[in-house]
Amino acid sequence: MIYRRAGILLVLSLAVFLGSCFTPRAAMDVPDGFSPYREGDDLTMVSPEGTRLRARVIDNDPPQTLEFWRTALAEHMVNGGYTLVDEGTIGRDAAWFEWLAPVNGEDWIYLNAVRISDDAIVLVESAARVELYRRRRDAIRNALDTVTVR
Repeated sequence: MIYRRAGILLVLSLAVFLGSCFTPRAAMDVPDGFSPYREGDDLTMVSPEGTRLRARVIDNDPPQTLEFWRTALAEHMVNGGYTLVDEGTIGRDAAWFEWLAPVNGEDWIYLNAVRISDDAIVLVESAARVELYRRRRDAIRNALDTVTVR
């Protein structure tokens, strides 16, 4: 009886372990001045002054190109009242945008970036008041080069 229970526990533990091994997760270098932690499958980072950065994986289903997602994201943000400040690409499979938005009477920068693969999209988001974001901008942008799915 004890061996049977131990065997069942072993099989269940192995199933949980293997299941977690195949769940795609976002990975990226931690920008200077940030501290990382996990929120479920999301990788979240925060700086001492409160600039937040989050990376998560979503399905690219049905599969679409980077150009499709750049256009869709830009249209969604403009329709939401955001003003484009800057944008760029990272190689052939990633793009980033910086948006300006008023939040409670203050100007905030909201960054979003996407890295596209055949079956997954890594979405990276960061937000902070303009003056706080500017302090961390270079570190955030450098870390975008390292975004992957594991």
